[in-house]
Parts: sequence; structure tokens; C-alpha cells
Amino acid sequence: MRLKAVWGLLISLALLVALITQIQWPQVAASMAQVPVWVWLITGLGACASFGLRAARMQREWRHIQGATWPACLHLFLWHNAAVAWLPLRSGEGVYWWWLVRRWQVSHSQALSSLLWLRMQDGVVLLWLTATAMAPLWVPSVWPWQPAALMLLPLLVGCGLFCALPVVWERVQARWLQQGDHGAAVELAPSLLRGVWAALLASRGGRWAWVLCAANWLLKLMVVALLLQALAPLGALDALHGALGGEWAALLPLNGPGGLGPYEAGVWLGIHADAWLYRADQLPGLQLGDLVAAALVAHVFWLLVASVAAVLVHLWHHVASKRDSLCSRVD
Repeated sequence: MRLKAVWGLLISLALLVALITQIQWPQVAASMAQVPVWVWLITGLGACASFGLRAARMQREWRHIQGATWPACLHLFLWHNAAVAWLPLRSGEGVYWWWLVRRWQVSHSQALSSLLWLRMQDGVVLLWLTATAMAPLWVPSVWPWQPAALMLLPLLVGCGLFCALPVVWERVQARWLQQGDHGAAVELAPSLLRGVWAALLASRGGRWAWVLCAANWLLKLMVVALLLQALAPLGALDALHGALGGEWAALLPLNGPGGLGPYEAGVWLGIHADAWLYRADQLPGLQLGDLVAAALVAHVFWLLVASVAAVLVHLWHHVASKRDSLCSRVD
């Protein structure tokens, strides 16, 4: 395991060094200076709104826990997000488990199953958004609004599935509980696995959790694509593909601190993959260094906003806790 971790870090660092050597830093500074202030502002506000949606999704799942208010869930998400971003090989995922067990007295199996469900839900939503963004590439463009129309179809189908999935899940759960049999394979599993399986059958926020998760990812991809488009001469669809490629690369357990390296490579691959596969004669006319620089700036800006938000929320929570403690002593 340690050897795999070392190799993962080495690959991530080597990829980062290889990409950074292609960047011309004076040109990066010039491109950043040309970005309008309103783009930076929208990106920052969009990032904060995305954090708020993520916290609301967590609150939907843990609303039955005393103290799981929206500010507390925002505190949890920001620290979990910062730990995943800055600790290598996604080891920061343990912060989510630690918070649930130590602060909210959630069982180990419930905390583990919640984390698995959270990442599975993210994967399903990202897969849906990827299919939506890639839909226009399957059909040759004939009229100007065709790409938007082709993206609308999987978007509507996905919305219908997200609304229907919790209802189907609850009916399956009720039927299995009535039968009192979870299958021979589950009965033979260790008690911890049986507990995880039973927790996965429980409701995880219902349909609103799916809606909030989808809204979070859609907003994040849109604002990152907007910033990429402002930093490099990209079309809206190419910038969206780049944002998707970066998010898929961030899910790999090869990330070093900050996820720097794989994310930028994912952005580059996301922009070029569709051209290689479907539009070989329409590759974006961009140098590797220009594209990597745009991806690096967008990535660092998002990390900066997330880190500052985590620190501010932690300080606010600390001050609020001290104030409540003083008030209780006075009373």
C-alpha cells in the first residue's frame, strides 16, 4: 500500500512538472490581466453557491441528527473538501468519517456507507452531465441551435430519473424489509458489511439530495468553464468538456497536494478527446502551454476560494462557540 502511495505521488508530481515546463509565465500574467473583473466575481460567487448547495445536500441526509444545521454542514463540507484537495491520494476522505463518528455520534457503518453513497451519487451525476455535454458530438451539426437541443434531451431524461429513483428505491426497500430477507450473499457477509448494506438501503436525503447534488455539479462546471473560456480562446462546449475532464481526473487516487497535475491533464484531455474521437479536423488551435496555464489558473483560483472559505467558516464557528459558552456561563 505504501509503495502504491509513493508511486501515485511520483506520477502526480512528474505530471505537474512536465506540464508546468510548457507554461510561459509572462503570457499567463497577461491573460489573467485581460480577464474582466466580473468573470472573477462570478466564479468566486459561483464557487460559494456551489459550497452552499453541497452543504444543503448533506443537511438533507443528516437532518435527523441534532446539531446538523446548515452552518454545521457547511463547516463539515468545507473541511472535508479542503482535506481531500490538499492531502495526497484522497486521504482527506477520512475527515468526513471522523466528523460523523466523533461529533455527531454516527456509527462507523453509517459513516462509511454515507461516504460511499456520496461518492456514488457524485459519479452518477457526473456521468449524466458528461453524456449531456458529449451528446452534440454524436450528430453532425446542421443548424445553429442543434447542440443545445441535443444537450437538452439527456438533461430532461436525467431529471426524470433523478425524480423517480428515490421513489423506486423506497419501494424496493419496503418490499425487502417486509420479506425479511436480504439475500444469502448478504447473510454470509460479516456484520460490518451487513450494517453497511442495511444503511445503503435507508433513505439518503430523498429526491432533494439528487436535485441538490446535480445543481451543485452543474453550477461548478459552468463557472469553471466560464473562467477557462475567459483565460483561453475556447468555445463554450470545449470549455465545458475541459471542466468535465478536470473533475474526472480529480477523482483518481493519484493526486498529490492540491490535485495539481492530474487536474490540468484532465482539462487538456477533456478538450481534445472529443476532437480526436469525433472532430479530428477541428482540433482547438491552442498550444499545450496556453491550455495548461488556463487550467492551472482556474484550478488554483478554485482551491484558493475553497481554502479561504474553509478558514473563514472555521473562525466564525470558533467565535460563535466561544460566544455561546460565555452566554451559558452568564446565565
